[in-house]
Amino acid sequence: MPKITHIEFLKRPEQPVLLIRKQIPMDELPEILGPAFIKIGNYISSLGEMPADVPFVCFRNYREMDLENVTVEIGFHLSRPLPPEDDILAETLPACMTVMAMYKGSNHDMLPLYEEMAQKAGERGYRTVNACEYYYNDNVHFSEDDLLTKVVLTLGNK
Repeated sequence: MPKITHIEFLKRPEQPVLLIRKQIPMDELPEILGPAFIKIGNYISSLGEMPADVPFVCFRNYREMDLENVTVEIGFHLSRPLPPEDDILAETLPACMTVMAMYKGSNHDMLPLYEEMAQKAGERGYRTVNACEYYYNDNVHFSEDDLLTKVVLTLGNK
């Protein structure tokens, strides 16, 4: 498994985000990501601001996903709240406990990492709720073996 860091438990502070929420079949995700990231990034730039982190995709209740009808949230964290526009939503993610790890390699091969993170969360009395992936590079400019992704699972009590 190409996990390149230890699995860490961290408390995430409340965080403003801009995002686009869509319900799609999972196999359409690659076609939607680029345009959504560009649209949100251009909107943030038009306000004279910059994202506070790399782009993310979140999967709500990822353990119970119907792969033909997945709710995805595509967006950026911000240093301060910004207004919504059109289908770009302005939200504040609540503070919560998370478990995270960095992964290098094809995003299609991350299931063992998700399983290991969920197991470690369970050992500490948590259940995993939502899954977010933060993309540090892309498969246009990098080979699949060199993709770098931070995986963050939000946690709830068992």
